[in-house]
Amino acid sequence: MQTYGSQGLEALGTPCNQFGGQEPGEGVEVLGCLRCVRPGNNFVPLFPLTFNLDVMGALQDATWKDVTNICPAPWSSDNKTVAWNFETILFDRKGFPYRRYATPVDPRDMADDVAYLLSQ
Repeated sequence: MQTYGSQGLEALGTPCNQFGGQEPGEGVEVLGCLRCVRPGNNFVPLFPLTFNLDVMGALQDATWKDVTNICPAPWSSDNKTVAWNFETILFDRKGFPYRRYATPVDPRDMADDVAYLLSQ
């Protein structure tokens, strides 16, 4: 956001408690956890967060259902699988999913894709 926000990049965080019960909080609880615990040091995200969503399974959020049906998972032939928290999905300016990134991918490693989409 610091690098590309002025060029039109927008981000949205979607907390989910489906991965080891690591995100049971709602609303301000999530923000408090980010600020005080993980990552801590008064961290405040530079993007909005949704309320907790299911990203897979019977109660899967409709947006996540659409995205996982459209955009291939980088680690599996089963697109519906979301491997772990912090999966990132990059969308183009029209809101179409462009690419999914596995959890361990550093956001800086997405820079070429972000720059490409912002140039479109």
